[in-house]
Amino acid sequence: MTREPLILIAKDLAGTKWQWPGITVGGLRVRDDIDLRSSVSVSLAGVNRVGPVKKESASYWFDRRHIEQFDVKVQSVRTIEGEALTLLRIPDFKMIEIYG
Repeated sequence: MTREPLILIAKDLAGTKWQWPGITVGGLRVRDDIDLRSSVSVSLAGVNRVGPVKKESASYWFDRRHIEQFDVKVQSVRTIEGEALTLLRIPDFKMIEIYG
C-alpha cells in the first residue's frame, strides 16, 4: 500500500471526464486535455489494456508554472467503453506543498 498522494482520473478521446483526488493532494487538478506524450494516450489508442507503472513528467498532467521539475508515477487501464482509468501518484511531497 502506498502513502503517496494520488488522483484517479477517467479520460476518453475528448479529454478528462472526471477525477477523484485523494485528500492529501489539496487543490491540485489535472489538465482537461490529453498530452500525447503521456502514457494515457497509448491506453486510449487501444495498444494495451493494462499498462505498467511509468514515471512521467508532471507537466504532461498538470498545467502549472515550473511543474516540469517534478515527476509522477502513472498506470492506466483501458476499459471496455474505450475510456482510460489512470492512477496518478505523486511521490514528491514538495510538489503538493508548492502547488496543492
